[in-house]
Amino acid sequence: MTQPPVAFREIEVRRMPGFITTGMPPITGLSAGVNIIYGPNASGKTTLSRAIQRLIRAAPDPKSDDSLRAVLDVGGSEVLIDDAFGRVVCHRDGQQVDVELLAPADLPQRYLMALDDLIANDEDRGLAEQIVRESSGGFGIQQAAQELGFKPRPSGHTATVRALKTATDQRQTVEKQQRELAGRVVRRDELQAEFDRARDAANLAKELDDAIHHARAREALN
Repeated sequence: MTQPPVAFREIEVRRMPGFITTGMPPITGLSAGVNIIYGPNASGKTTLSRAIQRLIRAAPDPKSDDSLRAVLDVGGSEVLIDDAFGRVVCHRDGQQVDVELLAPADLPQRYLMALDDLIANDEDRGLAEQIVRESSGGFGIQQAAQELGFKPRPSGHTATVRALKTATDQRQTVEKQQRELAGRVVRRDELQAEFDRARDAANLAKELDDAIHHARAREALN
């Protein structure tokens, strides 16, 4: 039996690893054709891809901490899938229905291609350059580097860097010497306290000896 065409209309990642507290802004206005999602690192592109894979193979999972929601067009019907912490609810055209498997079980091994694979022809080079430029904030990195005189290797500040490293090493050496000196001062104070206790003990012993000698002398007289 032929699977009906499936197209995402909206995707909402309310909670997934990397977006635990705030989630992601809802993705709306998706087309039935090709949708290009681009952005800087850590903006959620990979998370969105994983959310799509989970939603089209939604199944109850008591161990899941994810919270997702999507609106899809499945063969002309509107399907809403709500996957909240492993509890999946599915509606078709406003009526709750059993959860549908919208993709083969081996989906994770399929349809994952890099940008180079998608636009490998020379005629697609303009699209690739536009994607790279817009993902960089609309700037041509190479052109900006040329205009700003950027050099891949550092300029002649090596002497300053060496001087900074030498000063840092010297500071660390002085700090180490200060710690050692402070330890010696503490040890000297400890030795002085031990000496005072030993002297007090010797004086006490002498007093006890004198007392014993005096007591024996009195006994001898009696």
